[in-house]
Amino acid sequence: MKQKIWCSIKQLLDELKTNPLLKVTNVKTPVPLNKRGKKKIKDLIPKDVFYLHQEMNGLNIKWAAKKVKDLDVKGSIKILSADRILQAWKDVVFFDFTLEDERIRNFHPIDFFIDECCVGAFLNESNEEDHSLYLYSFEGDPIKLYLDMAGYINMMIASRGLLYWQYAIVEIIDNKENPVSNRFKEWMPRLFEGFRWDRYVALYQESKIAILSVNNDWGQTYTFDKRENLKLWRQNGVGFLGQ
Repeated sequence: MKQKIWCSIKQLLDELKTNPLLKVTNVKTPVPLNKRGKKKIKDLIPKDVFYLHQEMNGLNIKWAAKKVKDLDVKGSIKILSADRILQAWKDVVFFDFTLEDERIRNFHPIDFFIDECCVGAFLNESNEEDHSLYLYSFEGDPIKLYLDMAGYINMMIASRGLLYWQYAIVEIIDNKENPVSNRFKEWMPRLFEGFRWDRYVALYQESKIAILSVNNDWGQTYTFDKRENLKLWRQNGVGFLGQ
């Protein structure tokens, strides 16, 4: 599996470098985690956040479109090293005025692809194990992408790292277009021959975390990731049928 990750990244790099419409401006593929690094992430929850780091301790790819006036038509991938992910994110993600029990204090950026926005995860939460990554623009609430790290890498490669490709995922989730996803759908087939939106949507459906819907004793329906802990719901007295 580790080899498969690197092969996929290498294929992406080869495609970007040989595309006459693009210019690759920066590539950095660090070495895998050493023993100290692996020990540091050994007991973190969820563990699969560091799926890619077992083979490369971060990833940085940037490309620009040639002869395109729109400066946002470019690619940016910046998956941080394990040490950077685990650092304290005070004054970036949360601040002195952030309440101690606010969930955002557990949020750690992972793909810091642009200064104004990132994708990250909630780590080491005491009451749940959330495998999904979230899109966060440092205001409002993070947007759940329903992708674990492996699924995120799949979609990142399919998106070729086009800036703000994550909003195409938001469109699929919400079943509603947004200005950024419109630009994604306009430029992907123009820059990458063979790109098809319907296949992209199908890949997301295959890559996303499975969602389970259940009814409680009062006929109410709840949806949650199959990987989330049902014990938490039972502790809250939801009373699911078939417990």
